[in-house]
Amino acid sequence: MNNPGLFAAKRTIKKTAIQTGLELFSAASASGIFPSARGLGSVFTLHRVEPYQYSRFDPNAHLSVTPDFLEKAIIELKSKNYKAIALDELPSHLNDPDPKQPVMVFTLDDGYRNNCEYALPVFKKHNIPFTVFACSGFVTRQHSIWWETITELAIKINHLKFDLGNGPRSIEAGNLAEKYSLFCWLAHDVMMLDQDEVIGRLDELARENGVQPIDITDQLIMNDDELKQLSSEPLAQIGAHTVSHPNLALLTDKQVTFELDQSRRDIETMTSVRPTNIAFPYGKLENANQREYQAAKALGFELAVSTEPDVLQASAKNNLHSIQRISLNGYYQSNRYVGALASGLPFKFFPRIANKFQSLLR
Repeated sequence: MNNPGLFAAKRTIKKTAIQTGLELFSAASASGIFPSARGLGSVFTLHRVEPYQYSRFDPNAHLSVTPDFLEKAIIELKSKNYKAIALDELPSHLNDPDPKQPVMVFTLDDGYRNNCEYALPVFKKHNIPFTVFACSGFVTRQHSIWWETITELAIKINHLKFDLGNGPRSIEAGNLAEKYSLFCWLAHDVMMLDQDEVIGRLDELARENGVQPIDITDQLIMNDDELKQLSSEPLAQIGAHTVSHPNLALLTDKQVTFELDQSRRDIETMTSVRPTNIAFPYGKLENANQREYQAAKALGFELAVSTEPDVLQASAKNNLHSIQRISLNGYYQSNRYVGALASGLPFKFFPRIANKFQSLLR
């Protein structure tokens, strides 16, 4: 990360390699080989759904897909005989699956306002149930969205001196490659240090440079009235997604319990509906593992989802608090790629590569 030119080159190589892999898996899945690899279906992860807007610097572009892509993904899966079900129907499906008709389940993380503005009409058009996992601290404006804060900060400045708790640094950010490098430095610190302290320091740093983190949250995330309105939609379900969107692995047992339980209480207060499902922030094994799975189960959540990549396997019925999901990525918006991922071929034949591959899609 300390060499912006090298970082930019590696970033381009990674994207090219991923696209090549997707094309190969797409061709393989179209040939119909190993149909059993698709398992019992797929749970998909999205974040932002919004019309495309060009930006030279957009380190969060992987989190954003267009409504057109979402619709094409649905049509692609329908053409392959996938049946749409709600997330809360998944346990019963896993107990009595139809091997001839896999399911598709759509989830959206964080509670972005555009989920209601742009995703909802697509889901309603195709009669697709979906779950929005809302981070309650974002909805109440008590917590900022650090990855959006860093983006705005990197856009605004050309040089930054900072210490988020991992030692003082001074980084140039005058050109595009340097801004991406700065984003990675700051994101690394946020993910690896005490969450409350590091995000507090980041927010202070942002304000010192003319960026208002809570204003960004207010612009992007639904408020409580909007969340309640969305919850009244027949196809929509609101799930919990913690209070502050922390890296749970860095928290104490007591803090983990608070984040899971309080987010459910907050959303129940906002919507008058008690969430039955929860999504772990980041959701990789290094962020949420057996301790978090057991905490969700002990708190009475019927189901919890990670972002560990795989199709739905028969064993999922015995692991309802670590359901795996497939991320749909803004860099690779092709219905062919959706079919390739849903085929399960990457996860069956190249599990280690596919896991690394999916980690680049989050």
